[in-house]
Amino acid sequence: MKTSIALALWLAAGGYAWADETVSPEAAPAKSAAPPTAPATPAAGAVGATPSGWATGVGVNPAAQKAASPAQGNGHVNAAPAQPPSGNDPLPPPSSELYQQAQDSVSPLTTQEIRQLRGQVGEVDKAMAAPQVAIVPRISAQTVNLSPGASLPLVRTAVNYPSSLTFIDSTGAPWKLGAAPISGNPDITPYYVPNSPVMVLYAEKPFVSGNVTVYLEGLAVPIMLNVSSGESDTQTHTWTVDSRLDLRVPRRG
Repeated sequence: MKTSIALALWLAAGGYAWADETVSPEAAPAKSAAPPTAPATPAAGAVGATPSGWATGVGVNPAAQKAASPAQGNGHVNAAPAQPPSGNDPLPPPSSELYQQAQDSVSPLTTQEIRQLRGQVGEVDKAMAAPQVAIVPRISAQTVNLSPGASLPLVRTAVNYPSSLTFIDSTGAPWKLGAAPISGNPDITPYYVPNSPVMVLYAEKPFVSGNVTVYLEGLAVPIMLNVSSGESDTQTHTWTVDSRLDLRVPRRG
């Protein structure tokens, strides 16, 4: 009887063990295959060692984890503070002396100084180009007096304002020049067109005067002209110029 009871208990115990081994992993909770071991004791003298019985999370140093994590609240990473310059930093290299000499030789003045000088040059050019007197051009006519003791016809001209002369006889017909006119002053230059009654007087300098001799074709006596490019002994600031002058000779040409 005792033997039958023991055999039944042994079979029952063996059946339960076989069922425990063949059950699926999803249905039964996983069991640890290895027996629990004691926590490792940190090496002596190790930095940041965790005391016995305390967990360290993921095994990272809390101070390093805090420094590497981004700043909370603003979404920006904390930047490392800039290092202030120390007294031992190397100095920048000095500028080249040859480059400085070349720069001084190419442009010794600043741009503002150059503008000021150009403005002064412009004012000087204006002063040099401004006429000393205001020129008033006119078209006029005169009658030549060939009698002894008569005054000479006056021809008023100016620099850059030549005077054009035309000779006509008593009937108004043109009287041609018979020869080249002659000037007594080298600063007054006469020009003429051959076989025509026209001549031009050009003044090279202001405030000069002189006589010009004119020979008309068929006229026995020459015609003397008094030419002036300005009066130096006057205070007036205007000068009338005979731009075109018709000289009438009281003879038939």
